[in-house]
Amino acid sequence: MPTALKVKFQHEAAELWEGYQASTCAVERRRFQVLALLAEGRTRADVLAITRYSVPSYVDLVHRYNDHGLEGLQDRRHRNSGAPTLLSDAEVLLLAQTLRADYAQGIVWNGAQVGVLQELERKLPLRILRLRNLPSQSIVKGNRPLGCHEASGAHSHLL
Repeated sequence: MPTALKVKFQHEAAELWEGYQASTCAVERRRFQVLALLAEGRTRADVLAITRYSVPSYVDLVHRYNDHGLEGLQDRRHRNSGAPTLLSDAEVLLLAQTLRADYAQGIVWNGAQVGVLQELERKLPLRILRLRNLPSQSIVKGNRPLGCHEASGAHSHLL
């Protein structure tokens, strides 16, 4: 039979409530609240009912606090910068220039066409296609813009 999970308090309830008040992150505030209520002597069942925490999240929180203290309460998602961008800055610039040039010729690209171009670029870089003087129309067939685009200039700020 597993032993009961014990919180190894490294801080008083007042300190935990101060962290709760000072935090601007909702996830961290809830974590501080769980521990502050436990430090005040509330039962695990009461804390879970008040905070609507699930048992697995509670167990994870207690382990993180026991192992890392207050630092374990931080929402680590803020440090995650996400996946790297698909295009380098130079490739984004080249794509923007291509889109502008095609728009000036009356060709409007959509997302699917840009995706096809990106796939093609993986096999044969766009700069090589440009060096061979292949217009983008030969790569991907564009659509003609509607008359209202040209008349109103509604999307000119995007170009």
